[in-house]
Amino acid sequence: ILNRFVQTSEERQRQREQTLNKMTHLVNYKRQETTTSSSSSGCAICLETFADDETCRIFLVCNHIFHLNCIDGWLEINLTCPLCRNCILDA
Repeated sequence: ILNRFVQTSEERQRQREQTLNKMTHLVNYKRQETTTSSSSSGCAICLETFADDETCRIFLVCNHIFHLNCIDGWLEINLTCPLCRNCILDA
């Protein structure tokens, strides 16, 4: 029974990773020279700015970007974008 539970947990984790790979992209953040005060240069979850070449996750459905660790923690509980609440499964 324990072996079946472990296999089920591993399968669930594998499916979650496949879904994330389809609905999001990993990108290395690059600061734009034309960034205005109204455009985001920071993570809406931790409120810290992105560092150049920092690995971030971007949602395909809304193009919002977050620190990888911040958004992966969020996605353990939610399947929505923290900013616009669009479901990432709608892409």
